[in-house]
Amino acid sequence: QEFSDLRRKSDRMAERYLRGKVDSGFRVDSVKTARALLRAGIPVVLEVPVYYGAWNHRIADDLGIGRDMEAWANGEVGYPEPGSMDYEHSNDEAAGHSILIVGYDDDREVTTHVKMADGSVQTFHYRGAYIMKNSWGTEAFGRTFQADGEAYPGYGLITYKYAHEYGSFYRFPLRVSQTDN
Repeated sequence: QEFSDLRRKSDRMAERYLRGKVDSGFRVDSVKTARALLRAGIPVVLEVPVYYGAWNHRIADDLGIGRDMEAWANGEVGYPEPGSMDYEHSNDEAAGHSILIVGYDDDREVTTHVKMADGSVQTFHYRGAYIMKNSWGTEAFGRTFQADGEAYPGYGLITYKYAHEYGSFYRFPLRVSQTDN
């Protein structure tokens, strides 16, 4: 039930940011389809609400959520664990974000250190992540990201758990309405 409520909240947030802008024929309704597109070399766009702690975003400090600067530099996006400061407070400054998904890795592990609402810090491990290209430049988020021993500044990982529970996938390219300038 808790995830159903979260998904509805995420869908409302996406609708608020995307209303009338995206041709619904481009929505990807299954992970299987998203993976097939990626295997064919076709990137997909992922729309997600921003949980500042999961992203290790600078606003996380302002909200008392905390952040991991190494994870920020490595381009690692975790998950807003229930009971965490992130889960409790990110919606105080609600925002959405779009990222370009260029691949996936079922074996890649993302480890996070999450500040909980009770003040403790817990470690979580997530297996499986999408490889993404972010839009924040090469000197910020993901500036030290590596894949197969090569540096790819500006790229990163987002856990399957975050992407699947909160995100919406779209085939690339998006067809944006003509009313947007």
